[in-house]
Amino acid sequence: LRGAQFASIKADIAGHIGNPALSLDWLAKRHGIGARQIQNLFYGENTSFSEHVLHVRLEHVRRRLQQDAQVGGGSDPRDAKVVQER
Repeated sequence: LRGAQFASIKADIAGHIGNPALSLDWLAKRHGIGARQIQNLFYGENTSFSEHVLHVRLEHVRRRLQQDAQVGGGSDPRDAKVVQER
């Protein structure tokens, strides 16, 4: 159950990465568990909630920059490299 719950929480983060309300408390309410429990799930994976959200946000930006560069949206492909190196 713990693995499925953690996967669900990570999917929720990915699906709501642009939501300014995304926080530990917001997720805890959505999943019916305490914010501390969510933190402990991430600590069990040798990371933190904040680090995971940052990683997901950077990946989201990297993909968008690559898409813009592929369709000639005017983004500088070097920007995608900077995000990718992070």
